[in-house]
Amino acid sequence: MEECEAAGGVARAGGQARVIDAPALGWDGGRVEREIAAARPDVVVIATTFGTLPTDLTWARRIREILPETSIGLRGAACYAHQEELLAKEPAVDFCVRGDYELVFERMATDGYEATPGTVYRTDRGPVTNGDPLTTRDLDGLARPDRRTIDPTRYRVRGLGQPQATIHVQRGCPFSCTYCLTHLVAGAKARHRGAESIAEEMEELCREGYRFFYLRADTFTLDRPWAQEVCAAIRRRCPEARWVTATRIDCVDEPTLEAMKKAGCYGISFGLETGSAAIGEKVKKKPDVENGRRAMRLCDRYGILSLGYFMVGFLWETRETLDQTRRYLNEVRPDLLTVYFAHPYPGTRYHDDVAASSLPIRFADAQANPALVTEALPTRVLERAAQGMLLQHYAHPRVWGSVVRKLGSLTVASVVSALRPRRPEPAAADLSAKP
Repeated sequence: MEECEAAGGVARAGGQARVIDAPALGWDGGRVEREIAAARPDVVVIATTFGTLPTDLTWARRIREILPETSIGLRGAACYAHQEELLAKEPAVDFCVRGDYELVFERMATDGYEATPGTVYRTDRGPVTNGDPLTTRDLDGLARPDRRTIDPTRYRVRGLGQPQATIHVQRGCPFSCTYCLTHLVAGAKARHRGAESIAEEMEELCREGYRFFYLRADTFTLDRPWAQEVCAAIRRRCPEARWVTATRIDCVDEPTLEAMKKAGCYGISFGLETGSAAIGEKVKKKPDVENGRRAMRLCDRYGILSLGYFMVGFLWETRETLDQTRRYLNEVRPDLLTVYFAHPYPGTRYHDDVAASSLPIRFADAQANPALVTEALPTRVLERAAQGMLLQHYAHPRVWGSVVRKLGSLTVASVVSALRPRRPEPAAADLSAKP
């Protein structure tokens, strides 16, 4: 999504952007090199993560060999955590991007990266940070994502195979979970788009044939009146839309979930993390059986799929805390389950806690594998615990019954929606009257 947002900023500035999503396109390294060489861009920006950073830096060196005069930058959380170290150690990288990408890339396309606020770039005297990252509270004023830069058929709803579009509706989070990168990247204050702006973008995409959406938010129901306003606008402007989003168990109530269901919401992700009160206290995300169970059962009542994210392998993890997390999962019982491993991302308080312990950190495949190895809980124990939670959860008949029931109603609704005639395009006179 960030690439389309960045491309929207470039387009607003009058420039041209091209997105190469090699994994989605199925391209190998040779094809990527040929495409970049043929395009001869002024600037190449590589999207990176902590888990892929070594490979991404290798790509920066390869691009430098192909296009020695092209400026090469990075974007991603690493550009907030150790951007100056990256520039000092990797001569193939000229700059790191930070801020709201629509604003950053619009400014960079007109004035260059050295004049873009928040950008960190190399000089003969060493890395220079050009002030604070460029952000705005007026999300409605940002350039719209330029989805023409991607092949939309590559992005589909898992299990249904329908094309899906992502719409960024909220940025930032006021909660203080110590393992989360949101504060670092998006800020500690939540910023919301206007309800009509969101529904308008969905309506335009529905005209293009989309029916499924991911409303990207750190906590969609943080401001419940706003969430209900968004739902009302969606029902009015694009009732055929079906969508999923994410929130917290302590930020939902019955009126809001009812409004979400009526507006086409069919799935909600919840970060449940750990069942250990001791670990929850340390990472600022305490387990809450009562609210967890209430949120999942409200989803059941309104036919909304619930997805629970659980995290194991914390610095303070023991066999006892793993058992507590298993019991927490059994108590709240979401429909779908993802279990991943706690990772000490640079720039977070949890990373500081791990660094103070002197335990070695494994960065490969962040969250897909245990990051810490201890004598008490070796890798195989943590991996078996995660696998056991998944097997036990999906062996439960009530879980499968709930999933089948909810997916069945969704499939019927999507078929009916697909058969419904599309709305006519606005007349030319109406289009010319719009600013």
